[in-house]
Amino acid sequence: MTIQTNWLVDTKENFKKPIVPDFGRDGNAFALMSQVSTALKRAGHVDVAKEFTSRAMSSHSYGEVLKLCADYGDLQMHEEDEQDDWDDEDEEEDNDM
Repeated sequence: MTIQTNWLVDTKENFKKPIVPDFGRDGNAFALMSQVSTALKRAGHVDVAKEFTSRAMSSHSYGEVLKLCADYGDLQMHEEDEQDDWDDEDEEEDNDM
């Protein structure tokens, strides 16, 4: 297995990861990659976004994609809001009947 060097590793001390808000709301790997890529582009790192997408698309597992997302972005995890909690309670009540 060849270890790839990349722009991020080479310039890590100068690279500020962009915030990726609401990360993980949709756990689909493509949706997660899109969130990170969009955050990178909005921060002006278009070339890094291309590199990230290329590396993520060639990953061999969901876990590798998640690690790359964390390497390239400051992930702000999705937290269920109060409405989501109410929806879960309604489902539980329906199941009890």
